[in-house]
Amino acid sequence: MKKQYPLLLAAGLMLLVHALFSTAPLTRLLQMPSGALAALGIGCPVSFSADMVHIHARPELTVSNACSGVRLFAILVGLGGGYWCGRHPRRWLALLPLAYGVTLFSNSVRIVMVWHFRRIFESVLPEWLHEFAHLGIGTVWSLTIIAALLYASSRPPKPLKETNP
Repeated sequence: MKKQYPLLLAAGLMLLVHALFSTAPLTRLLQMPSGALAALGIGCPVSFSADMVHIHARPELTVSNACSGVRLFAILVGLGGGYWCGRHPRRWLALLPLAYGVTLFSNSVRIVMVWHFRRIFESVLPEWLHEFAHLGIGTVWSLTIIAALLYASSRPPKPLKETNP
């Protein structure tokens, strides 16, 4: 059971955080700042409606609840809790703020990337492929962030013992 504990903890945390943050008020805690940071990155004005962030650029960009970053936040909290925190109480205190900050940064960069790539693929790809390209860019970026964080949080290998001849 000890070997499965980090995996079970990570899975439980992911499910719990995803269930909590899938509600509309908590989704906006990720959606609105990410949209505002993306608008800042693009250099365009932003406006907010009840459940959308409108970035007034050409082409115009809307950030919906689906683009809020809830799944990435749940994955980061789950992996961080299961594999990074362990029995270190200070790490548990830092987990939510770190996951929130990384999610906001990553999601705003993803939104800017999708906006830039959309300007390219709308003129090159057929219309039925636009949504697949949009989802593909988001997926590749999120997986890159997760892989980089897992690599950064892994322990360095132990140095080899040198033997004297």
